[in-house]
Amino acid sequence: MGKPAARLGDMHVRPKVEPGLVPHVGGPIAGGSPNVFKCGRR
Repeated sequence: MGKPAARLGDMHVRPKVEPGLVPHVGGPIAGGSPNVFKCGRR
């Protein structure tokens, strides 16, 4: 089985927790390796 992958523009969640045990939601992924494709997208 393959490993999980994220693509440019996908939203990410970090393990950091805000007050009140709310997960910290980051923003869209803005950079990555230019030679990796997943489902036809970088």
